[in-house]
Amino acid sequence: MSTTELAAKLEIPVNWLYVQIKNKRLLIEPQPTGAYLFPDTPAVLDGVQNLRNHVIGELDLRICQPDNGGYQHG
Repeated sequence: MSTTELAAKLEIPVNWLYVQIKNKRLLIEPQPTGAYLFPDTPAVLDGVQNLRNHVIGELDLRICQPDNGGYQHG
């Protein structure tokens, strides 16, 4: 889901998400278009809500994204 959709679903300001990304508290890789796409899963929704409520200090969503870089990690 898009940043706007996530913000609407959690009833939080979309700008708050961009500030967290900029400040490296919300770690997510942009798509080639520059957009951020969030998995629509309970774990991601809970994680973002926990970040918003200061339960956690950082949320890394990069593991949720496919690796399109062509590199093998191992």
